[in-house]
Amino acid sequence: MAYFAAELSTFAVDPLIWLIALLLVPVLLLRVRSTTVQRWRVRAGLGGLLLCILLSWASLPNAIIARMERPYFLPERIDSFAGLIVLGGAFLDRTEPRTLLPGLGSSAERVIEPLPILRKYPNLKLLFTGGNARKGESGVAEADLARRFFQQLGVDSSRLLIESKSRNTFENASMSKTVPGVDASQPWLLVTSAWHMPRALATFRRAGWNVTPYAVDYFSPTEVDWLHFSLRDGIEGWRIVLREGAGTLIYKALGRV
Repeated sequence: MAYFAAELSTFAVDPLIWLIALLLVPVLLLRVRSTTVQRWRVRAGLGGLLLCILLSWASLPNAIIARMERPYFLPERIDSFAGLIVLGGAFLDRTEPRTLLPGLGSSAERVIEPLPILRKYPNLKLLFTGGNARKGESGVAEADLARRFFQQLGVDSSRLLIESKSRNTFENASMSKTVPGVDASQPWLLVTSAWHMPRALATFRRAGWNVTPYAVDYFSPTEVDWLHFSLRDGIEGWRIVLREGAGTLIYKALGRV
């Protein structure tokens, strides 16, 4: 139930849904001649226009995300860690891989950044955690694509630890502890997107993991351009802000962070 509530909240805080809803109101009420209804049509249209302008101002979500993506620095002695925990979310195609390597999305750094570390420190393990988060589908788990991805790029299968059932960050933390050969009390590097790191780090530590952050996939620029307007960038930025904000509130309410 908590999983579906979280999925519903993710849908509810999507700014594109708000914009579509506001712009649909004038269309749906087009044939209604009531003066009061006509006023609401105008208000909804103006609201949609103002929301579109606000969403286009990508500088504001970028500034908020910049505060979420506080600097995380790698420790000097990486070889003292048991391995890297890599959270899912990097792969595009989770059903029918049609190329040699699985397709990578905007969070590709989650699976690319660990590669040079694994080559430099052959003692480290890699624990990938992520199933099929799309409800109602029986596609390939993301962890299975990750296994193929890392093996084809030269990572020995003996170094790979795979958890393929989790659907969210809380399940990443709880289910990964049950993987054979995993000891949560040992020091691990936690690899995920920088904007997701605050919630992920708190969740894993609350679940009893001894983790140190290794943030990748920074979204915000080094310096925020306050005159940057882009509807695409703005919507994507607000999605991150609202999704992580809602996720943090839900996790706090459920005692997960």
